[in-house]
Amino acid sequence: MGYCASVFLVLSALVLKILITANVFLPLEFTPHSLSTVPGSEGHWGNEDLQLLGSGSAYIGTSDDRHGWMTPTGDTKVIVGMLVPAWAPPTEGVKMKALRSERQGFLTVGLPRAGGGWEQRELGMLAYPHADLHPHGLYVSERETFRGLPLVYAVNHRADEAGAAITDEISVCAASVKDGTCRYLYGIMSPELVSLNDVVSLSESPGGGGTARGEIYATRWRKNQVGTLMNVLETYLQLPLASVVHCTYEVPSAESLAAGGAGRIVQAKCETAAAGIKMSNGISLGREAMDKGQGSGTVELYVAASLSKAVHKYAAGDGALELVASFPLTQLADNLSWSTDGRLIVAGHPKAFAFRDHAMSPLTTVAPCMVESIDVETGDVKILFADDGRRLSGCSVAVDLGRDGWWAYGGVYVKSTGLFKIAEEQEEEGGCGGAGGGAEADMGGEGMCTGPPPQ
Repeated sequence: MGYCASVFLVLSALVLKILITANVFLPLEFTPHSLSTVPGSEGHWGNEDLQLLGSGSAYIGTSDDRHGWMTPTGDTKVIVGMLVPAWAPPTEGVKMKALRSERQGFLTVGLPRAGGGWEQRELGMLAYPHADLHPHGLYVSERETFRGLPLVYAVNHRADEAGAAITDEISVCAASVKDGTCRYLYGIMSPELVSLNDVVSLSESPGGGGTARGEIYATRWRKNQVGTLMNVLETYLQLPLASVVHCTYEVPSAESLAAGGAGRIVQAKCETAAAGIKMSNGISLGREAMDKGQGSGTVELYVAASLSKAVHKYAAGDGALELVASFPLTQLADNLSWSTDGRLIVAGHPKAFAFRDHAMSPLTTVAPCMVESIDVETGDVKILFADDGRRLSGCSVAVDLGRDGWWAYGGVYVKSTGLFKIAEEQEEEGGCGGAGGGAEADMGGEGMCTGPPPQ
């Protein structure tokens, strides 16, 4: 075999690998469902992550136009002939600070309405010291509290103090669902906390004398800056360069926070806990660790490995993570949550190139959505839900509301939070069976019973 033929075969194999990973040849089966929009969420672009409070009384989410604020027009760049989202800081004299201040992100809260259904509104950030807020991954802990309020950990891609570049911190605030506020307490930073995607915490609540121990795990979803040639290679060649970092720090004392010591930056000591991951994305604690924190013994962690189309299960010990199992998926996984019956829920993108196109032009293109569930004890994986994108586009998270089969969902580039309910049976082709009737109106918003998309 000649040299040219060998090169051709290698390149053909590489292209085929990319196409298979991107699910180009995957047929999608539409899941009949009811669908509605959460009132009050319209215009909150980029509801990427949602976290249900353990009581089921509300959910807290992030809202951030994570594409549009990167360049003045929200377009894309061309790098070596490939279109990639323009995440690099804008050039040509455009100031990041001025641009980003026009397109702020938000924390939001979704609440059941007295007359039935749900509504969503912004959480007002109190004592926030920075010029802008751009939340991404989210963790909400009712085990960790300040003055009885649950703590919210948000990956925050805010501007640096000069307003000229993006810097990552994990912002911690105490959420009052009743008052509709989240009081900023402190930000966690470290040279290792870069390219962050999601976070979980095993920390103790702020205590007396500053003796409480802080402990977090965070996913670094890429090694190379988006918008660079190396990032294109990292993504398309599916290189295992992403990681999970483990950080410890001293939690500010409750006294200092109560006395106005909020707004400080806490420097954490961080080390790589797990490496060799193909685009680490959402992260979740095991159910026991979520409830008990540091006192739960061996801690289980679950990490979405998007380009492996898998969720990795790790056992944590002294900060290091030992790979225990990997659960293969159909889709490129995004965020994780837990269902009311104890299954791990994975929302994400069954068609990678469609999602890329949606990211570059969210107003004119759609991307399919998929939700899968994993029995972490048996390894059983099921597809719960799939949509071709024309009704539910580019979903990144799905949360079981525990109310009559309804789920909340969000997406990286969608303009509202939505609700869906999977049909119990399909009475006839094009129908929704048991999901029809008045259920949509009970959940609020404009509901619709949908069957397979029209041909």
